[in-house]
Amino acid sequence: MSSKEYKFENAVGPYDCSRGRREYGDITKVPHKPIVRLFEVRLDAGGYDNGGAYWGLGLPLYCAVAPDMSESVQDAATDYRAFVRADNREAAQNLLGILDCQLVRPTRSKYEVLHIVQGYYPGSGWEDLDANTTREAAKVNLKAYRENEPGTPVRLITRRTLRRAQATK
Repeated sequence: MSSKEYKFENAVGPYDCSRGRREYGDITKVPHKPIVRLFEVRLDAGGYDNGGAYWGLGLPLYCAVAPDMSESVQDAATDYRAFVRADNREAAQNLLGILDCQLVRPTRSKYEVLHIVQGYYPGSGWEDLDANTTREAAKVNLKAYRENEPGTPVRLITRRTLRRAQATK
């Protein structure tokens, strides 16, 4: 969901310059089910959202919304909306205290990609020599292994592994 899909309610009046929007709810009362939508709010060149509320310019603005999942008005404790300015979506999630399991679309994949330099040793086969999160760093290490061990075949492979935080759940 983006702010193009999410239509904010109109600001109080046609000439209103109300600053921001009302926040409500408590993220700790939102169930640990994927119901929270976290998205970047698109602002026009003047710093207004699509409903006419003024936010100003600066860091990107993020909005977290959870619909009311209860049956009655008295139990409407899960209704939630909050705004935060952050560099990226993951930082916004951390600032708002939203858990991965609460997001409809998680910020991060549960997997991370590792670029692994392997060397072939007779008797033991291919062994992992080095692991990097970026391909560029892995290529530098691959070149270094080729220069330092000229008779040993080395290669670069890519492997998806479960993130450490996900592996403990």
